Amino acid sequence: MSELFSQLPDFLKEHIHENRWDSFRGIQEETFRIVMTTDSDVIVTSETSGGKTEAAFIPALTSVYGDRPKGICILYVSPLKALINDQFGRLSTMLRKSEIPVTGWHGDVGSNVKDRMKDSPEGILQITPESLQALVSGDHNVVESMFPQLMFVIIDEMHAFMDSDRGLQLLCCLDRLERISGCSPRRIGLSATISDLDTAKDWIRAGRYTDVRTVIGKDRIDKNVAISVYRFPRSDAVEGSIPRKESISSYYRALYKVTDRNRCLLFTNSRETAEITARSLRAMNDRLNDDRKVLLHHGRLSHEMRRSTEEALNSPIGKVTVVSTSTLEMGMDVGEMDRIVQIDSPHGCSSLSQRMGRSGRRGGSQTLAILCREDEDRHLPEEVLGMNLIKSIAEVQLSVDEGWCEPPHMTVMPYGLLFHQTLEYMKESTGVMWKDLERDILSQYPFRNISREDYRELLRHMIDGRILHIMDDDTLLIGQEGERIVFGKDFHTVFRSLSEMEVRYNGERIGSLEGMPEQGDIVRIDGGLWIIRSVDIGGRYAEAEPADEGSVTGGRGLIPEVHPTVMRRMRKIIGSDDVDVRLTPSASKSLVSFREEYGRAVTSAFVEVNGLLRIHPWNGTRGFRTLKVMLDNMEDVKVVRSYEPYMIDVRTGLSPEQIRKGLERMLSLGPSKVIGHQIPDIRFGKFDRFVPENLLLKAYVYDHLDWNKRILPV
Repeated sequence: MSELFSQLPDFLKEHIHENRWDSFRGIQEETFRIVMTTDSDVIVTSETSGGKTEAAFIPALTSVYGDRPKGICILYVSPLKALINDQFGRLSTMLRKSEIPVTGWHGDVGSNVKDRMKDSPEGILQITPESLQALVSGDHNVVESMFPQLMFVIIDEMHAFMDSDRGLQLLCCLDRLERISGCSPRRIGLSATISDLDTAKDWIRAGRYTDVRTVIGKDRIDKNVAISVYRFPRSDAVEGSIPRKESISSYYRALYKVTDRNRCLLFTNSRETAEITARSLRAMNDRLNDDRKVLLHHGRLSHEMRRSTEEALNSPIGKVTVVSTSTLEMGMDVGEMDRIVQIDSPHGCSSLSQRMGRSGRRGGSQTLAILCREDEDRHLPEEVLGMNLIKSIAEVQLSVDEGWCEPPHMTVMPYGLLFHQTLEYMKESTGVMWKDLERDILSQYPFRNISREDYRELLRHMIDGRILHIMDDDTLLIGQEGERIVFGKDFHTVFRSLSEMEVRYNGERIGSLEGMPEQGDIVRIDGGLWIIRSVDIGGRYAEAEPADEGSVTGGRGLIPEVHPTVMRRMRKIIGSDDVDVRLTPSASKSLVSFREEYGRAVTSAFVEVNGLLRIHPWNGTRGFRTLKVMLDNMEDVKVVRSYEPYMIDVRTGLSPEQIRKGLERMLSLGPSKVIGHQIPDIRFGKFDRFVPENLLLKAYVYDHLDWNKRILPV
């Protein structure tokens, strides 16, 4: 043991002896030194299961143990309830002989636990941003009594907060907490997938004049990946071809085989796929009389079902396969996993790294199997179907081979959050002056780029909509409509609830959508385009009709973005002759076939297809959106359909060279002169519907487009 051990309180020494630690990891030694010898904030980044939690808590607990301050001394913030539940168990064990209590606080925790903490605040509080929002927006006397000498704020899975309104909401909450209670805690951020440390430093500093140190783990873990591909023929395939039912059965047999280990965690990209997959694996279990458990975990399940699955993951007894969405992607110790399985390409390199890191938790190698499905019944162009495999290869090369992940994109103009924080600030008041709002709200770090003029326009819009009421002396109160919003369900949550809605055609179910579509939206279901004709008042289902032409409008913002670096690597893979050694024979054959048939066309910026001009931007989701906005507003060009972020089909009499020149001219003019009669759906956030359209358009340009870069490849 190092010199660090001698500085620890006795309860931590006993814990280390009981768990038979023979040494500390490098990040734990370095973090301890920084926390104990400086006043700096700290960011700790290392591989998943690299000891980050202990790196943060060991020095924090050592600092507070000898002379514990009044109230809460350590605030731990997590993006997931499951992670709080997991860390609660780990910390309770670590603190067993310390007399430092730990309390979990989120939506599934009973009010009696929260009331006890308010009455006798002490020790460590583990909380989600939404619960923290509810706390700091309530009785200020309670906040003053709970946090007067708060010493540390530990933000777990920091990357999950950095490029979202939820993360900006967290920064607002911490700012409010410090102002109300007068505390000045140090911040420690933990993450396995931070690639832009300068941006991370700015985020955790959040406008405070503090030094931020970084601790980067050096340990490398062996990673094994296998990528397969399975093609499902169309239901109306020609006679003599492999029947669709047979190919789907073959896929599920392969999936059963690859998950038939003692312990397996299987990730999907949607709840619907998770449900179907779990149901199919259970049916195969029954047919084969297998005693393996197949369990589910996603955000729409009850608290009891999620906890039961989490307990099964941490139990060493019996064979278990857990089918999950992103709810088990981060942080939680899932024990010894024999294999991780991913259906279809992950949402990004960061997601791939997090999911793969669920295995190898005890120092062993990480094992991942990716199964790419190419379903011809989705009625997508062959080029788009093949992108599932190409994207998987690109993400594995970038993440596993090169250690790259997507840098965070910090929101510049969060007007929806500004609306929300204004109402949160006013909720407990009996009236607020304009100048006080501007001083206390606009001074917060998330709103540093929003002008006083824009804020006043938002406030006037809220007054016009009866969300706010203005008195004769210019005092602002929450109005009738504002009270309905503030006291409505889930007001403390700033992200959209992705509940699934059934979509029907002539009364028959054709699929489902995440989120709430609006009448007139054009949506893609299983590859086909549908226009929403009506939405049930109760939000249970929507009626739709086939749409022959048009670009997807409904559900925008719910599609995960693809970074330009991933797109460029995909294009390079298509144009290469190399075959990645991690591909199974069937996947290698599919890759070679795709290159031979579509490689030249799909890597070209322009190609004619059935009388239309197909454009391939190869510039990521934001570049794709920018190109589409330009084409929507270009004379003599009609966008017929688009497949984000891969290709756009247009009907035009212009030549490719004329289109290039037109795009260059538009870039030079700027978005304000280009976006005119064709304004896209720009209500991405939960509260965007309450923001003036011109402000939303400004936010759209800054936060969802990429106006300053080349739009098309050469």
